[in-house]
Formats: sequence, C-alpha cells, structure tokens
Amino acid sequence: MPNLAHRIAGILALLCIATFFLSTLLVEAFGSHATMAQLKSLIVTPGLWILIPAVVAAGGSGTFLSKSRKGRLLEAKRKRM
Repeated sequence: MPNLAHRIAGILALLCIATFFLSTLLVEAFGSHATMAQLKSLIVTPGLWILIPAVVAAGGSGTFLSKSRKGRLLEAKRKRM
C-alpha cells in the first residue's frame, strides 16, 4: 500500500508541475496579459492546494519505504532530501 501511495503522489506532483509549466509556456506564447494573470491565479489557488500535499505525501511515503534499506545511493538521496 505505501508503494502505491508513493507512486500516485509522485505522479500527481509531476503532472501538476508539468501542467503548470506547459500552460505557462502556451499562454506566454499565445495569450494576452489578462490570460496570463488568470492562469497564474489558477496555478496559485487550486494548483498549490493539489501540488503541496502531493509532494508531502511522496516525501513521507518515500521516507517510510526507505527505512528498511541501506546503501550508498540511498544515503546520498537522504542527504539531498
């Protein structure tokens, strides 16, 4: 179950960031100033309410899943996190 939660949270966070980035690029290229302001408002208000819990869940479940593991690569990742 924690493995599935980690995957779902990671995918959701990645999709949020990719959506924010792609929509910003498209609106910058083809939209007006009003459209850009509306997009940034939408990214902040509902977007961050989805992204932040997804990142927290991915980090928490990743920490839980790594408790029983040891190794040089895992220690390097723990230092980065």
